Amino acid sequence: MDKDYTILNKKVMDANKLIRKRKYEDAKRVLLDYIDEVENLYIKEDGVNYSFKSILQFYLFINIVKVKKQVFWINLMGDEAYRLLAYIAVEEKEYDKALEYLNKSLKYNPINIDSFFEIVEAYKMSGNLDKMKESIDNLYDYLYDASSLARYYRNLGFYYIEKEKYELAFSLYLISIRYENNNFALNEMLYIRKKLNDSDYIIEDNEAVKMLKENDINIGISSRNLKILNNLAKDPKLNEKNPSFIKNLKENIKKVQIKIN
Repeated sequence: MDKDYTILNKKVMDANKLIRKRKYEDAKRVLLDYIDEVENLYIKEDGVNYSFKSILQFYLFINIVKVKKQVFWINLMGDEAYRLLAYIAVEEKEYDKALEYLNKSLKYNPINIDSFFEIVEAYKMSGNLDKMKESIDNLYDYLYDASSLARYYRNLGFYYIEKEKYELAFSLYLISIRYENNNFALNEMLYIRKKLNDSDYIIEDNEAVKMLKENDINIGISSRNLKILNNLAKDPKLNEKNPSFIKNLKENIKKVQIKIN
């Protein structure tokens, strides 16, 4: 990593606090000011600067995204600044602007899974279900943890509710809670039971898995990403220098490999 920009990055944290208070205009000013300050700092003659959130993101990037130039990790939050601007734009129903900001966010961190999910959200809120589904499909290749997997299935569940494929949607929410328990998913399952006019509707995990496979929906993270995670967990240098990271990584590997029969 490069120079410490902690003081400069505090502006993004401050903007996030303003957003929570719904002071959107103030937050936008802070974020745009931050972007003006950092934009030139991303420019590098001998390679490309990116903002990664963790060692894991950096490692996944260099193994998933093939770039010809040398990759550098800079301690800035340009991707997060644009993602927050996109969040405000969605709240203000400016969906095209939100998508523009999110694409800029991904230029600073092409593996920012939160930005991928925000793209899905922008299309969801705008009512463009086809683009929503396309965006969900596109982000699958970047999934690497149980929480993101659960979120992936919840978004597909919403999509298939809108398409009135209630049994498939129920299966998706059922699988999602195997990776992460979530009240929204449980509430949606209750909603589906009402739509099916069957308050006792339930299926076994193996039936849900079968339904997903019949609809060409992936179960768990990709074999490629799982291999990348396992290789990283065996890295001798990281095991020596950062044992807590390796411990968390191994726990994550277990979570994404839970047995769903």
